[in-house]
Amino acid sequence: MDKIVYTHGNIIGQDGNNMALDYCCKVDDENLKKLKSKYQVEEVPGDIIFTKDNSSKPYVIYCAKNGLSCKGKHVLYCTLRPKYSYEKYKEDIKKIENLYKNKIECFEDVELINKLLYLGVFAAYECYIIDILTGMILGDQKNLNSFVTDNKIVVINEQERWSDACLKIRELPQANAKQICKIFEKYAGLFISENIFSPLKIFYKHRNNIAHRGGYAKDYAISYKSIEISDLTNLIDTCNKIVEYINSEISKLGIDYDIFK
Repeated sequence: MDKIVYTHGNIIGQDGNNMALDYCCKVDDENLKKLKSKYQVEEVPGDIIFTKDNSSKPYVIYCAKNGLSCKGKHVLYCTLRPKYSYEKYKEDIKKIENLYKNKIECFEDVELINKLLYLGVFAAYECYIIDILTGMILGDQKNLNSFVTDNKIVVINEQERWSDACLKIRELPQANAKQICKIFEKYAGLFISENIFSPLKIFYKHRNNIAHRGGYAKDYAISYKSIEISDLTNLIDTCNKIVEYINSEISKLGIDYDIFK
């Protein structure tokens, strides 16, 4: 973390890339005093407004005495803290569980809804993996420099460097356990065995059949996979175990950027 920027007003996101480590709101005078005793704090009298020409700065935590708001393309959701990635995954899975537990009887085509929820579980899981890797790489200048060099990213300016690195991270094949493990080890110093991801292989096979062939295998004639509630719960349990394991390993690294600890 380079520093903390504190506004006595609001933080407003309108446009531009989100490059900050974190955003905090409702930081009162007492907490500001605590921050000043521990960190370098730059105070801003009025609102902080992020635009295309005035994006958030890398490795900075922004704090506001009042609130946060998004009025355009700039999203004040920061993926650089592992805590956020984990909480977002849990929230997404909870929404999926609520659908099949409480509301699925209102749909006529239950099998179709089961397929969509099945794909939704993978979306939540893969988003978690990419968000975590984004935090590991972009959250540390050394890791980002290595990633930029390894991927031959042409550096025009800091904002473009972050944008191009984000795009490269999002192009990573989440289903390729071997490559994902290598990236965790190289850029996070985190050794994760490929065996952790092995139980997902059969689920990925079904996912691909659903997404590309409506549930049929490649031969179309031999096999068709319908998705039952038990398939959903088994997939969720498998993803949860992987996410919980990764989250526990990351927590051992002490990477959180929590300035109020």
